[in-house]
Amino acid sequence: MAVRPIDILPVIGEIQSSLDIPSYGEHDRGFDDALEFVLDLIEKAPTLTQPNEPLTLEELREMDGEPVWWDDGDWSCWGIVTVDTDGFWAGIPFLRGRRNQNNFEYNIKLNRMKIYRRPPEGEEETP
Repeated sequence: MAVRPIDILPVIGEIQSSLDIPSYGEHDRGFDDALEFVLDLIEKAPTLTQPNEPLTLEELREMDGEPVWWDDGDWSCWGIVTVDTDGFWAGIPFLRGRRNQNNFEYNIKLNRMKIYRRPPEGEEETP
């Protein structure tokens, strides 16, 4: 069976809604037990993480206001993507942040920045 990532929260909500319906008799209790067993399996199941490839300009344009990781060697840090909708800079993703006690806002494309959803695995973050 192929792996197919899904948003599990609506599924959990439906299962819990079924459990909220009053049970009538042994048959319903067995059904409820099965649903509780499934919820337990879901809770213990491993999660799939999104690949941590560099984000494309198209992806960044859709991430206005979201945190991202700038991979810049020893100067790597978190920042917030900003994308104007009007004016000269419309549709151009920028990275806004603070590093070394200095605020910055850089044009991601112009500066050829490598931007990720999160730090690479194994790389330590500095607060």
